Amino acid sequence: MFDPKIFCFAAALALLVSSATADIDDYQCHDLYEYDASVKGTVSNPFYGERQYHNGLWCEYRIRSPEGTRIKVTFKDFDVEPPDFLLVYGKDKETVIGTFMGFENPKPIVSNEGENEIRLLFRTDFMAAGRGFLLEYESGPNMQLCDPGYLECANRNCYKADQKCNGEDECGDGTDEENCNIPVIIQPEECGAQAIHPKTIYESPDRMVGGEPAIANSWPWQVSLQSRGSEPNGHFCGGSLINNQWVLTATHCVVGRPDPGDIKIVLGAHGKYTKTPYEQVRYSARVIAYPDLEGENIRRYTFTHDISLIKLNAPVTFNKGVQPACLPELGWTAQPGWHCYATGWGESRGSGGSEALKQMEQIVQSRQNCGFDEQTQICVEKPQNSPCHVRLE
Repeated sequence: MFDPKIFCFAAALALLVSSATADIDDYQCHDLYEYDASVKGTVSNPFYGERQYHNGLWCEYRIRSPEGTRIKVTFKDFDVEPPDFLLVYGKDKETVIGTFMGFENPKPIVSNEGENEIRLLFRTDFMAAGRGFLLEYESGPNMQLCDPGYLECANRNCYKADQKCNGEDECGDGTDEENCNIPVIIQPEECGAQAIHPKTIYESPDRMVGGEPAIANSWPWQVSLQSRGSEPNGHFCGGSLINNQWVLTATHCVVGRPDPGDIKIVLGAHGKYTKTPYEQVRYSARVIAYPDLEGENIRRYTFTHDISLIKLNAPVTFNKGVQPACLPELGWTAQPGWHCYATGWGESRGSGGSEALKQMEQIVQSRQNCGFDEQTQICVEKPQNSPCHVRLE
């Protein structure tokens, strides 16, 4: 027998499910969205200007221009909550121009030389969201980032040709001061100087698992190693500045990166997505793993000698937030009972990654308290809270 109550309930349920499915479906990207750059136009994420972008997006865009032209992209608005990102690459998907996230407009982009195509991929996770992005595109036969008489920096800034090798970092990443025969300060006059005093006593019983936030720029030799194409932050490891053009780091951080130029070094940093007044950017010009391994040979390293040197593309300028660490003399040993600190931005068990630099206190132990190789290792009192278990890289 036909029951009108059951029919009405089923119809209402079907309508509700259909409505919910349609609502979710409206947020998704189903096709490769094509844009013609022969006329100026804009690209944005779904529902930009109406609401925050949706979770779980995978949106692909392709911008094309006539043969013999290049495309210029200018960001008008950018609010992408990390780790969500906008990936920009050339005609060949293997050629990544940049990976962008954060809350500042990236600098303009021009398509690769000889290419009339730019592709975009917008990916979001299932956590926080933002407004998204709005960019403007245009094309032309002589499209350049810099005006005539100016040269392009690696970070897409511009500088005058006569500013090359003048001792000033006009680019902001040292590329205008590369190969300028500026002497390396092998032994700085002063090292280990901390103009901004660090916090050396834990003041809160509710401190973070694996450490506590450091005072900004209180560890001025701390550097952040980042993937060069990621903006504003592609952090993957840490290191220590030892003079004006060399950084000390762990070999496991650089193995698998055969091109040294793919590493960006940020000095004077504190927050991952906020800048300090002391911040400087450089790129890796050379990587040497112990004892003298370079290029693909770095893969032959052992954890017993997990140490490498990185040469910067140009010297840095020392300031309150950028200072070299001291190197020990031959035969130096860490004495039992000494208090020391590990610092970094990396993951810690139970707390995830850190937006700001963290520090952890360690107490040096004697060989009688734990077995270790004095030539390559230091034993500390709190192994459950050490950098081996808490990745402060």
